[in-house]
Amino acid sequence: VNRTNIAKLDYATGNAFTNWGHSASHTVHALATDSEGRVYLGGDFGSVWNLPFTRLARINADGFLDFSWRPGTDGGGVRALMVQGTQVYVGGSFRLINSVSRSGIGRVSIVDGALSTWNPVGADFPPGIGFPTVRALARAQDGGIIAGGNFRFLGGAYRSNVVKLDPQTGMADPLWNPSTSAPVNAVLAGYGSTPVSIRRPDVEQNIAIGGEF
Repeated sequence: VNRTNIAKLDYATGNAFTNWGHSASHTVHALATDSEGRVYLGGDFGSVWNLPFTRLARINADGFLDFSWRPGTDGGGVRALMVQGTQVYVGGSFRLINSVSRSGIGRVSIVDGALSTWNPVGADFPPGIGFPTVRALARAQDGGIIAGGNFRFLGGAYRSNVVKLDPQTGMADPLWNPSTSAPVNAVLAGYGSTPVSIRRPDVEQNIAIGGEF
């Protein structure tokens, strides 16, 4: 079955669903789902199904594109997505979300894609340091937002490629400051998506990172 940059596969057989025939004009780097079964796409594409969607899109549970949710990024692509409650966290190499300054990370409403005021980069970004690229997102057990990528400063503090951000203020956790010598490309916090029925209570819910360090 012909599919371009995105496909939905049957859990049991691995076959592509014939009634889910979307295509993206360029690379899809990130996927996420919400409690209603909707699928969020992020990447470098400018259209989905030959319709304009700028690096972000949502497909409803019935398989149709959601035209009521149309945020977009400029200046770079999307590399990470995470849905938490009524918000969608977005990471990447972009410089704008919905034509408003957001460098590498931001948050939009799950309802209509409106941009949140949450902005970990902020106006106090020090000169001479390149803007961040965020490649991975996860929620820590205490509700903090773990961001991994390629950066030296994020959340109002110097952090090397991984940081825990406050979900309310966007500031870096002053007590959590690991660092890596090169970019972080993947983050897993706690059990991730492991079903509750098979989780072991004796296994600590730590944070794992992977990358180029």
